Amino acid sequence: MADLQGAVALVTGGWRGIGRSVVDSLRGAGAQVCFTYLDGIEPLDQISALCAADPMLSALPLDLRDKTSIRACLDQVVQRFGGIDILVNNAGITGWVPFEEITDDAWDQMMAVNLRGPFIVIQEALEDMKAAKWGRIINISSSSAQSGTARMAHYSSSKGGVITLTRSLALELSP
Repeated sequence: MADLQGAVALVTGGWRGIGRSVVDSLRGAGAQVCFTYLDGIEPLDQISALCAADPMLSALPLDLRDKTSIRACLDQVVQRFGGIDILVNNAGITGWVPFEEITDDAWDQMMAVNLRGPFIVIQEALEDMKAAKWGRIINISSSSAQSGTARMAHYSSSKGGVITLTRSLALELSP
């Protein structure tokens, strides 16, 4: 990985899994990293201990279903670190449900977290990146988005939307 000394990265859903690997890689490259977690779900004592051991690492609560939570999180990152250079949209939810049993609420929650959340985070972070004339946005999707997965129509659809959002933004923002 490139030398990221001085860069500030925000990784949504960075406490475990792929997100944690991304956080570790970015820290290894020298970036100052803020990762998010879902309050009330993740082990706050362990998160606090991890951040206390590394002054270049911090964590903030984030609920991707709530635009106010998103704005508050990004405001805190900008206040603490001066901006966001690298945004990694990783947080998401999944679920195995036969198509006929997917409720409107389950569909809406999947889209809110996996597609609408990253959309809003990008919109909110983009102004600072444009002002700095530099930024990187990385959206994590899933192979299910390309091939579909039985009993995961809502998940596959939301992650397919992430791929299309990413391609559209690349065309629009790369110049």
